[in-house]
Amino acid sequence: MEFRTQIIIFCVCVAVGSFLVIASSHVAAQSNTQGVGISITIEGTTPTPTPPPPSGGGGGGGGGSITPTPQPTYANLIIRGQAYPGAVVTISRAGAVAKTLIADGSGGFAAELSALPSGIQTFSLFAEDTNGRKSVTISLTLNLIANTTTTVEGLIIPLTIAISSSTVNQGQPLFIFGQSVPDSDVNLFIQSSEFVKRTAVAESGAWRYELDTTPLEISDHSVRAKAQTKTGEQSEFSETKFFRVVKPGAHAAPGTCLADLNDDNRADITDLSILLYNWGVPKNARADYNKDGRVDIIDFSILLYYWGTCV
Repeated sequence: MEFRTQIIIFCVCVAVGSFLVIASSHVAAQSNTQGVGISITIEGTTPTPTPPPPSGGGGGGGGGSITPTPQPTYANLIIRGQAYPGAVVTISRAGAVAKTLIADGSGGFAAELSALPSGIQTFSLFAEDTNGRKSVTISLTLNLIANTTTTVEGLIIPLTIAISSSTVNQGQPLFIFGQSVPDSDVNLFIQSSEFVKRTAVAESGAWRYELDTTPLEISDHSVRAKAQTKTGEQSEFSETKFFRVVKPGAHAAPGTCLADLNDDNRADITDLSILLYNWGVPKNARADYNKDGRVDIIDFSILLYYWGTCV
């Protein structure tokens, strides 16, 4: 007997970072964070029961018995969704990579996983854009039914995000950029006191926003973003990026702060890690602050002197 069940999800729920579908036989219940447009289709053929062994004919002594052949307990899964053009999409199951594929020119991707164990299975998905930036990972939990193919459609991989600097002078622009679903919109959520900005995604999948920092307080802030398609579907939040707004003129040009080894205009734990990696005879001459041919306690003292925002 063939059957086909389709569920279309129209709600946004409070769960974070996961998409949950519990399905049994012909009924499915769902909780998701992806937004309008996710659909799950379960279809397959119920296996024909193994016929009982024929009854023995005639009299005589005891006859042998035939053990029924166990039915297969495998299931198939198809996942279709949107990432960014040329993105590398990785799908994992039980902590191991199950499938890697490249999104097409419109950002679409489709993956088929065959001969999966039936029962509750958890999958994770993330994408790496054409500049090597990775999205956050989303999870998908399904109860796969033996002898069926479950198709999940409408998933949106969260966008990638980067910022031009971790420190910016008040009044100077901060550039926020990344890749997302082509021809969608990006909603940017800036905090400390939250406000939202919007920018469009190009056909190539690239997006960029120039944030005016004039109204921002001299303090630490953060930004994260969601993609929204023209038909209203939304992705989960991107990674959160943190930045600091400092007094006008306090943020020097990259390379002008002696102790700043990664050119973010701060002397912090990242610079300390670089310093320790170069301890002794330096692989990177910049870590030798006093230019004596060695990275040692004197250079460590110089780093501590400049610790914090370079002014």
